[in-house]
Amino acid sequence: ESKRKRAVAKSAARRAAKRGSRLSKDERRAAFAAQSSRKSDGASQNATPVENASVPGSGLHHAKHGDLASLRMLVADGEGWDASAVRDRHGLTALQWAAGGGHLDVVEYLLDGGRGGDVDARSKDGRTALMWSCRNGALAVAKRLVHAGADPHAVSKKGVSCLHWAVWGQQLELAAWLLSAPNSLDLEMCPDAGCNAAVWAAS
Repeated sequence: ESKRKRAVAKSAARRAAKRGSRLSKDERRAAFAAQSSRKSDGASQNATPVENASVPGSGLHHAKHGDLASLRMLVADGEGWDASAVRDRHGLTALQWAAGGGHLDVVEYLLDGGRGGDVDARSKDGRTALMWSCRNGALAVAKRLVHAGADPHAVSKKGVSCLHWAVWGQQLELAAWLLSAPNSLDLEMCPDAGCNAAVWAAS
């Protein structure tokens, strides 16, 4: 029975190939595009736009490298690039890329009017823009994010806090700021791995 099915499939494939051979290359491309469009119609309407931050010219690339002028042009373009919706394959937003890079002017632009979306938006592993700024020592950005409503007590899916990220990155000034009022993070807070921030600092 399985051999008969394979024979039928091969025969169908040969017939399809013969029909396709009579089409020009452009016609075949158009037919393939139309077929793909029909398959993705509906699902794509609700899909999150995905970009690669390493690709020059993309909005996430501008945010990553602090290119505010190019980012402004992209948002103002007729295509209407949406900084609150676009993410990379790990779920990082433009605000997270800008925060991690310490680009305060881009962060300010994205926070203005909620242009960059939720200040506490999560990546796939549960990290926020504030966590990225703490990890990389962007104190001015971290303060601005908290002022905009970012939660310094938020933790990732593995229970890692902003304080953990700060001490992991040896960002002493930022860690001191997180431990002080009004943040007052708990030095003894432990992620899933079971090590508090003091242990992270010593490792």
